[in-house]
Amino acid sequence: MAAGTAKRVRTFASRFKRWFTVDLLSRTLDIERDSVNQALVRMANRGEAVRIRPGVYRYTGVRLKVKSTQKIRPRVFRAMHIRGVFAAREIADLAESDRRFVLKIANELEAAGALEQICTRKNFSNHDEKVYRVRDADSFYRDYVLFFEKVKTRKSNRIPTCGKLEKAGVKADGS
Repeated sequence: MAAGTAKRVRTFASRFKRWFTVDLLSRTLDIERDSVNQALVRMANRGEAVRIRPGVYRYTGVRLKVKSTQKIRPRVFRAMHIRGVFAAREIADLAESDRRFVLKIANELEAAGALEQICTRKNFSNHDEKVYRVRDADSFYRDYVLFFEKVKTRKSNRIPTCGKLEKAGVKADGS
């Protein structure tokens, strides 16, 4: 794809209020159909365009914010702990993440011994997908879920110190 193809496609597509075809953009911009199609697929992955049917798109003009892995990783760990037995697609849906990112984490955890692959099964599109199991739920929770979870404490939830207890009329020995 030539440099600037996406920019030209974005500029021209923003003029359309409803929908447009790949062929129309290709002929109008005098760019190869495959290059236009690749640019539109990437724009659809980012949320800038919506695929209505093959070769037909609608430009939204809105780029989706990509969530950082620091926010997603704890959600993935928690979803894995809750499910126990799972496929990467299921965890990606629960954690609002990408399946490839979940597979990367699952492979790391399998190498570390926290997960084990128990079988493969066919998914909806008749492709094989790995099914994993958490080996020890308690240690997984302690080592991964709690470790990566940010503890948010409010002032009202903090345990008062001895000085504050004495001011409240309670002695340090509990009486």
